[in-house]
Amino acid sequence: MATLHSYSKKLTATIPTPMSGLALGLASLGWCISNLFPAFFVLKPLSALLAGFILLLLVLKFIHQPAQLRADLAHPVVGSVLPTSAMTIMVISHSIAAYSHLIATVVWLLAIAVHLGLLASFVYFRSRNFELNQLVPSWFIPPVGFVVADVTFNGMSALQPLAMGLWYLGVIFYLLLLPFMIYRLCRGSAIPQQTQPTIAVMAAPASLCLAGYLSVHPMPAAGVVFALLSVAIIMTLAIYLAFIQLLRLPFSPAFAAYTFPLVIGVTAISKVVTWLSSEHLSPGWLSVLQYLVWLELVVAIAVISLVCIHYVRFLLKISTANSES
Repeated sequence: MATLHSYSKKLTATIPTPMSGLALGLASLGWCISNLFPAFFVLKPLSALLAGFILLLLVLKFIHQPAQLRADLAHPVVGSVLPTSAMTIMVISHSIAAYSHLIATVVWLLAIAVHLGLLASFVYFRSRNFELNQLVPSWFIPPVGFVVADVTFNGMSALQPLAMGLWYLGVIFYLLLLPFMIYRLCRGSAIPQQTQPTIAVMAAPASLCLAGYLSVHPMPAAGVVFALLSVAIIMTLAIYLAFIQLLRLPFSPAFAAYTFPLVIGVTAISKVVTWLSSEHLSPGWLSVLQYLVWLELVVAIAVISLVCIHYVRFLLKISTANSES
């Protein structure tokens, strides 16, 4: 037993906390691909299992190093990334639904509770020591990320008010925080190189709110859809341009921030295509949006594959160094 404990502690010591963001990106990508290409349906549960394994490693890490959990919660960047673990669990719950609707619902509700708890923790620590220059795009994750609950909503009528309430809260928080974020990026000091990858998170909130809206609203309003779609596309294109510089940065665990924003963009636009198909929109516009889905999917797969390669190299390098020491 002591040997197992020692091995577990050694194995998880090298796992960086931002890797929860990679778990979210992988689980979301597997689900996205299985939706677009039903023949690859197995990718959804497989990616959920992989994401769950990554989260398990992080849980073991914090069990062995409880002081590290508090330090991460108090950190202005890492503390904002931790809620991606709850978001990942929400995505995993959707895969569980194929086997047990009840268990999936319980897991979904627990994930929401965990996310709200992490949001409260983030607000607590940041309110004690707030500085404008600490504001980075990953700060969108705690107050807006729980909208993933809407994307993964199973349609249970009893939980519809909760899903709707979460969506409205997420949109309100997004609209309140966005002006401050833009001001900080334009007028504040330069973001440190190690946390610059978090800029990619700017592409996520609008796409997430759009995907969540189309998932929980039975009769979506065209004005809301097109407003969110416009912002989502603009933000995604802006991040594509930012990638010219971001992908040249030396690797850091913050590269995980490149993953989910790209996948949720694909998910959001594919949902718009499905919705517009039922609205009998001009085939020309549908074709444009469908091409955009394929383009964004290719970019997402390419970037996430690159991030995974970087992570494998990083973990192997640290593991080798620890073995030699």
